[in-house]
Amino acid sequence: MVRIQQLWSQVSYFVVLAAIVAIGAWGHHTHWSFVAHAHGDEPETNPVSPEAADELAALERVKGEEFPSINFPSHADVETAGLGSLSVGIRDVDDEFKASAVVDYDQTRLAELAPRVPGHVYSVLKHLGDYVRKGDVIVLIDSDEVGRVKGEFLQHSVMSQFRAQQLDRIKKIGVGVVPERTIREAEAALQEADLMRFNAQQHLVNLGYVIDLPKSDKLTTEEMAQRIQFLGIPESIVEKMDPKPQTANLIPIVAPFDGVIVKQETVRGEMVRPETCSVTIADLNRMWLKLSLRKEDAERVALGQSVTFQADGLSEAVDGKITWISPEIDPKTRTVQAQAELVNPAMDDEPATKNASATETSVEGAADPEIPSFARRLLSVHQFGVASIRVNRVKNAVVVPESAVQRLWDGSTIVFVANDDETHFQARRVKLGLTDDGFVQVLSGLDPEERVVTKGAFTLKSELMKSLLSKS
Repeated sequence: MVRIQQLWSQVSYFVVLAAIVAIGAWGHHTHWSFVAHAHGDEPETNPVSPEAADELAALERVKGEEFPSINFPSHADVETAGLGSLSVGIRDVDDEFKASAVVDYDQTRLAELAPRVPGHVYSVLKHLGDYVRKGDVIVLIDSDEVGRVKGEFLQHSVMSQFRAQQLDRIKKIGVGVVPERTIREAEAALQEADLMRFNAQQHLVNLGYVIDLPKSDKLTTEEMAQRIQFLGIPESIVEKMDPKPQTANLIPIVAPFDGVIVKQETVRGEMVRPETCSVTIADLNRMWLKLSLRKEDAERVALGQSVTFQADGLSEAVDGKITWISPEIDPKTRTVQAQAELVNPAMDDEPATKNASATETSVEGAADPEIPSFARRLLSVHQFGVASIRVNRVKNAVVVPESAVQRLWDGSTIVFVANDDETHFQARRVKLGLTDDGFVQVLSGLDPEERVVTKGAFTLKSELMKSLLSKS
């Protein structure tokens, strides 16, 4: 009995295994499709309607032949049918494609400014949104490091002047009277003093100051001290300081180019450091356009190609040029990044109203009242839109309006050509090329002197199909 049970267990195992193999073979043969097909017929693909099938058959019968003309008894009948014609045009056609784009600052004209040494904000002269010219003082910083460097330069300048005067007096006494060793020691002392002054000058240069040594040599110690105290600060600002500060620790943050302050986070008395951006200036006259290109489109892009950017919500388009194409594909979007440079047009001819802070005359908001603010600009940073990149331009192309082109079920395209009196219309097969601004390039099938139907072409297509079907 036990043996029979073991034998039955083995038989069951092989039966199940055979069934699994049979199901797998059937699934492989039918591609795991559970749809029954009558009499082994394959299912239809891309079915068409009976009307479309009739039209395809009719088009096949006249393949290679001219289409029959569509005739109207009079011009009144043509007007009743709502037909309108237009001469075939000749114009330049642009080969272009579109890509999504976003506006950004021109990074070569965007400056994030910070003090060169740590300190406290002494005064804020320019504020958020203010227009600044190159060299304008934006913020004054009070820094102990600045005072120390200025003091060293003043000390070594005075010592250099003293050593020079001492050597001059020794030489006037005469070489025979003064030992040669004393002269050499005086010359060495002068060289050492000049070297120390030069090192101190370099410290000031590193902080952004400009020192004119020949002029400073002609100043007295008191005059030099006064000059060093407000070094780097325009006289127009110093005159407005009331009361004038006694500190010599002031260092300005100045604008490196003409622009607008787009970020200003400094407050009087605040502690600032070199590693923290205090002010950001941008030149809004030029902007960058970040483009996201499909891989197949990126292969057609080259540096210098023209770009027309249409921002969302704006009616005016802006032109630019491709300036950079990334050699990489973005791993997230699978697009190729490119960049164009745009000139950001003004929204009006008059300068924008000055900010109230720009007209203040105190040191807290000192500004030249004659400096105008930037006019409002059309494009804004992070503005989205569509960019059209012109790859090529075809000169003197034969074109027709898109409304003149009709597509048939067999995939061909036709236009309707009018005779001289525009009461007879002949369907003409045409080969199309580029599409640009509502016009289609016609590569073959039309002559420039002919006229095509641009209004009511679909009506003529319906009449044409009726004529072809009636002859079947």
